[in-house]
Amino acid sequence: MNQTLSSLDDLTPEWLTGRLRLAGHLNDESVASLQTTSLKGDLVTRLDVTYTSAQPGLPDRFVLKAGDSGGYVCVDNEVNFHRHIAGVMPDPPTAPWFDAAYDSDLGKAHILFQDLSRT
Repeated sequence: MNQTLSSLDDLTPEWLTGRLRLAGHLNDESVASLQTTSLKGDLVTRLDVTYTSAQPGLPDRFVLKAGDSGGYVCVDNEVNFHRHIAGVMPDPPTAPWFDAAYDSDLGKAHILFQDLSRT
C-alpha cells in the first residue's frame, strides 16, 4: 500500500482503513464510508467517517493535512515531529493524531488528526 496520498482522489474508505490498521487502530473492522469537506484547498480536509462496527477510542471525524515536501505546508517536518518527538511523549501538546507518513521519493506527506472543532 502506498504510504502517502498522491491526490485526494486516492482518499477512499479502503485507504483510510489500511492506514488505521497499519497504525494499530483497527483490527478486523473497517471504514464503511467517508465524506470529505475541503477546509483549505487540497491541503486540509475534514473527514466524516462511519465504521463497519462501533469503534471505541476512534473518532468519527478527522482532519487530514497533506502536502508536498518543502511546500507551503511543510507537512514533512510535521510528520517527523509527530512520529519522533510527540509520538514518544506521554502527553504531547498536540491534537490527537492517528497516522503520519512521509515519502521522500514522492515528496508527499500527510498527518491524520482527530478533528477537535466540536470540543
